Parts: sequence; C-alpha cells; structure tokens
Amino acid sequence: MKKFRWVLFVFTAAFFFSALSSKVYISVICFALAALLIIPVKPFGNLIKLKIDQKTGAEIRRIISIVLAAVLFISGFIPLNHAGKRMKENQEREPRNPVMTTITSTVETTTTTVTTVTVQTTTENKFPTDLSILTAEGHPTYYGSMGNAHRIWDDANLQKISFDESNQKRRAIIYLGSTSGGIINNIEIYFNQSKELNNLSLDDAIQIASSYLPYDILNKYYEFSDSYCASPKDENDGETYYVVSYQLNESGKSTDYDGSVDIIFELSKEDKVNYFSIGFGTPHWMNRLDFNGYEEVKWQYNFLESTAS
Repeated sequence: MKKFRWVLFVFTAAFFFSALSSKVYISVICFALAALLIIPVKPFGNLIKLKIDQKTGAEIRRIISIVLAAVLFISGFIPLNHAGKRMKENQEREPRNPVMTTITSTVETTTTTVTTVTVQTTTENKFPTDLSILTAEGHPTYYGSMGNAHRIWDDANLQKISFDESNQKRRAIIYLGSTSGGIINNIEIYFNQSKELNNLSLDDAIQIASSYLPYDILNKYYEFSDSYCASPKDENDGETYYVVSYQLNESGKSTDYDGSVDIIFELSKEDKVNYFSIGFGTPHWMNRLDFNGYEEVKWQYNFLESTAS
C-alpha cells in the first residue's frame, strides 16, 4: 500500500510542476494539497493521526484522505487540461491574411557619399515602415498567442511595440496585453504616435482593425451586440468615439472567453483616427454619455457581416 501511495505521489507531483510551469495557479494549489494527503511520510508525527483515528478509525481516515486527494486531483486537472487545449488552439490556428489597405506612404531617401550609410540591417529590410509592422504577415490576433507575437515582431524596432510593458506604451504604436497563460487579451494600435500613420480615416483604421480580430472565435462563440458613435455635444470639446461590441452566445457561455469583445476607435477633431483598441468592456464614462458631455449618434457597423464570405 505504501509503495502504491508513493507512485500516486510522484504522479501528482508531476502534474504539480506541469501546472506551475503553465502558471495555472488553481491547479498548482489543488495538486499540492493532493500530494500532501497522499505522501506516505509523516512530517508532523503520529500525534495528529492518532487523535483522528481515536474518533473516526484509521481505515475511515485513510479512505477520507484518498477520496479528498482524488477530488483535489480532478479539480486541478480540469483547469490545467483546459488551459492546455486553449494554448494548443492558439498555436495551431492558421494566421489570417493581413488586410491590405489603400494607404500609401512616401519614403524620402537621401544620397550620400559615405559608404557606411548604404549598409542596411535585417530589421530595416523586414519592416521598412510602420505600416509594414502593423500588416506583418501572420501577425497575431485578439485571443492569439503572445509567443507568436514575439516570433513575428522581435525583429522590429522594439520602441514600436510594447509586450505587456506599460512603461513603453506612450512611445509604441502597438501595445499588447496578455493573461498569465500568454493569451493576448488587449490590443491597442496608436496611429497618432506614428508620423507615417497619423492621418488615417475611420475606414482605413477599420480595415487594419479587422485583421486583428479572431473571426473563428467570434463566429462560433459570439454574436453582434451593438455599434454606435459617441459624439461630444460641443464639437470643440473632445474626441469622437466609434464602438462595435460583441457578446457571448449560448455556446460561448460555457467557455472561458470574456463576456464581450469591444472594438473602440478614437477620432481627433479633424476626423483622423488617433488609435483603436480591442478588449473586454468599454470605459466607465461611456455608460453615462450625457453626464460626460457626449451623446449617442446612430452608426451601424458589424465586422462579421462585412467579412462574411
């Protein structure tokens, strides 16, 4: 019996370290408690067990500890298994083809007699413009893998991209936030921080935002909720916002996906897009537009219908 308990302990310990490396902390706690119940050694002596045995009996105490360990093991295995499936889905997901926009950029070149100036690095060849970074082939989408984001963009100018680093957010044109499991749960694209892209229209920005949406997940687990324009009552009093929202359908409610996916575009007073974001929920002030000096203006747009084949 003792040898069998050692086998169970080693098996549970292996799952403990697997959960620890995957950062699934609920599973880590469950496997740790299960391992403590199963391990045959007696770190606290016989006093506690003797007191329990006097009231319940040794056999009942063993059965309870084994049953409790089994419950803890199953409770830890379920979230670990689900996290593994989510990571596998993101790794196997085929990248969407980047949406090509009609944006044109002018690159000024300067001829010089210094021969060293003509030498170009690999980074400059791969991403010569900010637009080439945004539309990089195979770039990740919302709910995609942060590991894939590094694979695509680690050769780009690091000042242009911020990976979970809020201190670089003010300078970057791309900001990515992720969960502890490496799943992207926030995307922000700042056109106004690029001299090349600070003159885009809403239609241009919508085309770029479209390439960052996970259409396979949206079509399966979400449904269109609402779209509208939040316009300042005083035209000189602030920026204008365009919002498109999707909420979980019945199939999605049984998953771990967030309750909504919200795409928000901010436009300057000159009707040029400052940035757009893809994430869960809208800012609190949008819940009381009138109180904050805004009004809702009718605006219809649905990414799912616009890209339906």
